[in-house]
Amino acid sequence: MYRLLLRFILFSILLLATSQLLIRPFIYHSFWGDPDYIVKFDRFFSSPNDFNTVFVGSSRTMRHIDPIIFDSITGLNSFNFGIDGVGCPFNYKLCEEILDSKESEHLTFMFLELFSPRTNLTEEVMHTDKVIYRYDFDDFYFTLRSTFQDGNMTFRQKLNEVSLHSRNLIETSFRFGQFHRVSNSIQKHYYDRLGISGRGFINGTTEVLQLQDSFLIRSHDEILEHPKLLNYQIKNNRSSNLNPRPCIDCFKYHWEYVSNIQQKCATKGIMLVLMVQPLMNERHAEFISQFLLESPKTMEILNYADSERFPDYYKLENVFDKGHLNSSGATLFTTTLALDVNDIYQLTAE
Repeated sequence: MYRLLLRFILFSILLLATSQLLIRPFIYHSFWGDPDYIVKFDRFFSSPNDFNTVFVGSSRTMRHIDPIIFDSITGLNSFNFGIDGVGCPFNYKLCEEILDSKESEHLTFMFLELFSPRTNLTEEVMHTDKVIYRYDFDDFYFTLRSTFQDGNMTFRQKLNEVSLHSRNLIETSFRFGQFHRVSNSIQKHYYDRLGISGRGFINGTTEVLQLQDSFLIRSHDEILEHPKLLNYQIKNNRSSNLNPRPCIDCFKYHWEYVSNIQQKCATKGIMLVLMVQPLMNERHAEFISQFLLESPKTMEILNYADSERFPDYYKLENVFDKGHLNSSGATLFTTTLALDVNDIYQLTAE
């Protein structure tokens, strides 16, 4: 019995080691799962640049902030490092990677999008190319810590969350089921076609036209067919309707990350600006509203989520889907952001 068990263990180890060796030649980049991120990573870290401003955030940052428009108003030279499908702690780690690099020597501003209490990883995207390339132990620990400190989740919900992330950590650590993903020529084709260029702004409208992304097409069609979905977003993001859930422990680890980044920025003479994007779901909106109440007053926070203060971000003509602005909405948002930055920091375009 023991010999049989030992043989099984040895066979499993051999099979695992062989699979890792076979799959490695197909991984053409360390971040192979997301061609948009690869392009941005290489553009910012591997090619000469003199960007003095960087935007870090999720797909909302990626699709809402056009550096060309922003720079024309502020006179800055900015780069959009927003990445589709990411949240915490990925954005925090990316900020630290930027600050620890030689590229930080040119920076004057770092804009960081505030996000949800836990990671942005839902069951729908957990095993897809959106996250499979980057999920690691830091993500797992962040989720573990935030889940058990969340006083609004039941014990069963916490166990389900941990179970989901545990499976994902094992899958990504050993690349289970990933051969078809890394050998997918479409991913490589996107990377080759996009190339190392641009300023990082990729609007949903452009993505649909260029990449024919089926998920984006469905989400865009959904808001056109059911415009009442916007009413939910208007309600979710109306400050007078929000009931912040007191959960001081939920913010401790966020503050640790953000404070760390703020200290590094201060040491390098970089201004850290926190942003809140429009069109958040209910869970994000409630968390952010409480975060804003509890956040240290020394942090500069620009909040554009309130549907009462910014009704134009919730009009159908400016919306791509229920979570993102379209091209005209992005122009509107970027212009507002740039004018606010000018006003706060007394900037003017040359």
